[in-house]
Amino acid sequence: MDNQCTVGACGRPTQDVICAGHTAELVAALKSVPDLHADLEITLARRHKVSGSTEGRRGVTTPVMFHEAASETLRALERVVWHWAHTFHSANKHLSSPPKTVQAACEWMARFPALIASLDGAGDMWEDLARETRNARRVIDLPASLSYRGECGAPLDIGVCLQALYAPSDAVTVWCRTCGAEWDAAERRDLLAGQVADACMNATRASQVLAAVGIAIASATIRTYGRPRMVGGVQLPPKLVAVGRDQRGHPTYRVGDVLDIFLANQAPSINCAA
Repeated sequence: MDNQCTVGACGRPTQDVICAGHTAELVAALKSVPDLHADLEITLARRHKVSGSTEGRRGVTTPVMFHEAASETLRALERVVWHWAHTFHSANKHLSSPPKTVQAACEWMARFPALIASLDGAGDMWEDLARETRNARRVIDLPASLSYRGECGAPLDIGVCLQALYAPSDAVTVWCRTCGAEWDAAERRDLLAGQVADACMNATRASQVLAAVGIAIASATIRTYGRPRMVGGVQLPPKLVAVGRDQRGHPTYRVGDVLDIFLANQAPSINCAA
């Protein structure tokens, strides 16, 4: 005798706990989590606030920026994934233990759609993942063509303007659509880059964080900085020195050091010929 799908009011007949259609949707949601998780971290990086003054505007303070929605959404997504990863493993002891990262845990569960479909509580799992991935997409709302340039910070009659500023990566000037203040886009970008300079992270994360403020450095380029070099047949030490290792054993680097090397490589060559 067939069961009925336990997702909401679906009620379609199934031999499992949820129907084939909702199983496919749940697997797709799991597969989407790694990218959503990374995008939420980028959203947090570009809106993480630190106090500081904006050069050229005496008395103007850049408000400390913390994107509460992104933080809460990221934590909720992680809680849901870990809850269901452990529930899934408890019901399937023949499988190896869940991987140690959110991204890998989702990819691991998505490999077993038949086991997901027959999992007690699969309907709740579908509801949880659908809700959290939907919430993540709502928070991640910045077009890829734009970079975050901080909150405006221009003085108002009362307080300062807190409007978030966005600009294309090649913009010269950025205007505030709320108060009309005009800012040098490069200075705003450099201000944000300075705020993450002391952060230490692996090459992929460093590339993502810098991209979020309009500085494009490929993760492969950062890894190249961290490798020994051959110059004239002589092996030289890496330009970029690792400061540690992340949980997966990948080398981590200070973001400011990455940026210093990148900018030095961009400097025009000087012709010293007499």
